[in-house]
Amino acid sequence: MFSKRTCNLFLHAFINWDCNGDGVINCYDYMAIHKKGGYGCTGELPFQYVTVFNQCVAAVAAHQGHQG
Repeated sequence: MFSKRTCNLFLHAFINWDCNGDGVINCYDYMAIHKKGGYGCTGELPFQYVTVFNQCVAAVAAHQGHQG
């Protein structure tokens, strides 16, 4: 229970951070916070990490497109 509360507090503290500076706060920003931390999320992310993330986003989008 304590760890869940700690994680929620951490994410809430950085909920409005635009890590990649594109003017939109979205899953990419939350992924960067998860990988690099709230204060380091603007830094460069490992290529393989971003590649896997983008593949996941594409798979979810494709799946959602077939449910309509």
